[in-house]
Amino acid sequence: MVGPGLAPPLLIHESREAILHGMLRASVILGAVAYVPGAWASFQAGLPQVVLLSSTVYGTLLLAAFLPGLTFRGRAVAFLGVNYALAVGLLFMVGPPGAGAVWLVAVPVIAGVLQGTRTALWSLGVVALTTVGFGVLIHLGLAGPLAGAVYDGYTLDAWGATSGSLLFLAAVLSLGVGVLLDRLEDLASREREGRLRLEETLAQQLLLESQLRQAQKLESLGTLAGGIAHDLNNLLVPIVAGVDEALEELPPDSQVRRHLEEALQSAERGRELVSRILGFSRGSSGERARTPLAESLEEVTQLLRRIFPATVRIRLEIEAPEAVVQADAVELQQVFMNLATNGYLALEDRTGEISFHLRTVNGEGVVEVRDNGVGMTQDTLARALDPFFTTRGPEEGTGLGLSTVHGIVRSLGGALEIRSAPGEGTSVEVRLPLALSGASATPGESRASDARSRPQVGSRGREAEGDGPPVSTHLLLVDDDPAVLRVTARILDRRGYQVTMAEGANDALELLVGKSVPFDLLLTDHTMPERTGLELIRLCREAGLDLPALLMSGYLTDDLKGEAARIGATLLAKPFDRGELIRSVEEALAADPDPEPES
Repeated sequence: MVGPGLAPPLLIHESREAILHGMLRASVILGAVAYVPGAWASFQAGLPQVVLLSSTVYGTLLLAAFLPGLTFRGRAVAFLGVNYALAVGLLFMVGPPGAGAVWLVAVPVIAGVLQGTRTALWSLGVVALTTVGFGVLIHLGLAGPLAGAVYDGYTLDAWGATSGSLLFLAAVLSLGVGVLLDRLEDLASREREGRLRLEETLAQQLLLESQLRQAQKLESLGTLAGGIAHDLNNLLVPIVAGVDEALEELPPDSQVRRHLEEALQSAERGRELVSRILGFSRGSSGERARTPLAESLEEVTQLLRRIFPATVRIRLEIEAPEAVVQADAVELQQVFMNLATNGYLALEDRTGEISFHLRTVNGEGVVEVRDNGVGMTQDTLARALDPFFTTRGPEEGTGLGLSTVHGIVRSLGGALEIRSAPGEGTSVEVRLPLALSGASATPGESRASDARSRPQVGSRGREAEGDGPPVSTHLLLVDDDPAVLRVTARILDRRGYQVTMAEGANDALELLVGKSVPFDLLLTDHTMPERTGLELIRLCREAGLDLPALLMSGYLTDDLKGEAARIGATLLAKPFDRGELIRSVEEALAADPDPEPES
């Protein structure tokens, strides 16, 4: 907002041209009123040249006042020139006693009003030279013939006294007005600068408020996603582990076995989906390894052909099958899926084509995702990457698609370029730096290595489990979900462990502190309503119970890993299959339960 004390200078500054127009038009109107009697008097006095001069002056003022396209400086120069010409003309035609001396005083005053102190000083100099020159003409007797009898008896001394008074009056008026207007101009300039700074501050404040609201939305999304992921993981645990158990009982050539294997694969994809949701909401990513772009694009296009209707053609062009980038495969699929979904939603009547084109340019893998949809206007294109910006309704989009893609691409060291125009579709280029050869294993190789290092259990045969644990090994299993408790206990029981179940941390504490039964391992979920798994393990440590602990969680953050290491707990990611559960239990039993010393 603009302070009331600063508004008048700004008003004067910004209205100078309007004031000039008013002065010019007022001069023309006043001149027209005085023109007729003045011209008649001049004509009766035998001074037709005065009539001619007045007519010329009023005509010029009329042009200066109303001629369109004239700049502010042009109008000011015209106004000053006309007044100076009138003053000099009247001096020569009528003489010093006439109105010429008054107009001569007015010239620097008008200059100060229109252009400030510097122009007023220049005008004073011109007026001073004019008075000196006119005095010389009087002294030489050259002024008399022009004015006739009017000059009779007018001496150089009289002109000197008159002109001195005129110059003093002109200096006082012009410089006073000029200084005043310059001061107002300076105040107006400061006010404008202050207003601009205030506008910039307000804009920054609005931007920060917008970013804060977006951060709060993302935080809310993260909290919601964490709760959903916990419930989904608890739902997936019985599915994954139960299907894995059922596979163990079936012969290799069973038709039911193939159905269950497909169900297990779907459950694994559900686990990856939960991980992606959590990774997006909490700004984290999976392990980044050498990932072939062609392989990711083939998986995405196969999935899109199943998801999108037959009216949408999916086209894949691969010029560089050898292009490999250092990235998380899930992140790449998220990028390409988001771009394809945006393209699909831009198709008119959900009919058209979405194409993927892979090539390499200057050490970068370039994936162009193009659609032939409605395209975007320049205003929409300028805001396309803003979080929560969408041109669709609330039920059709969140505005997070392109901003998520942009964030992932930037985190991978790449860049994003969008080209679009109304009616011409949209093209999005994803440029990612190619991975150096031998940087790390590809995701497929990494998964194969993990599979070889895991104990072969469940569908891979019970004979790989070994002889099993001693019968006396007693586990305390803690989880707030009864289904997870049942399936986990059943797996461990079949493995040969003695299992006691507790639905929550408080029930577990009663069993542990009461020591009615000795336990060899505490196997607990992390997210529970009464106390977290970490708190339960800490309370055990504080009570002097140094039994090993295995902590289960659907989202293993870096903070959780650090806290688990500090209290000497082993971690197990949910959902898990039989092999992962048994391997983690054996590792926890063999681990040192003493926590790491505090740094």
